[in-house]
Amino acid sequence: MKIYDFKGFPSPARVRIALAEKGLTDRVEFVHVNVPAGEHKLPAFVAKNPSAAVPVLELDDGTMIAGSTDITAFVGPGFADFAKIAIPADLASLHEWRARIAARPGVKAS
Repeated sequence: MKIYDFKGFPSPARVRIALAEKGLTDRVEFVHVNVPAGEHKLPAFVAKNPSAAVPVLELDDGTMIAGSTDITAFVGPGFADFAKIAIPADLASLHEWRARIAARPGVKAS
């Protein structure tokens, strides 16, 4: 699994902290995305996250989960091993899309 991030930004830091609390930082590959240089706007990264923001978790099967809230929910409380997923990837993706829709002007999320 890979985490695309920019070290020092608050949202990626939240993911790093959650992984560190679970002792899992050595189980993922951290991929530096140079946000100040605009790497997050390159087509290869936008294909991973259409919002062009970090962090993004890429699972071994190619599933992408974007946003610190959804990634930390995926890791989950009491989570000790990536083989025991607290919240399935499709549910984490659902949370991500619900948040995107709710962020649109005039849309109320229930």
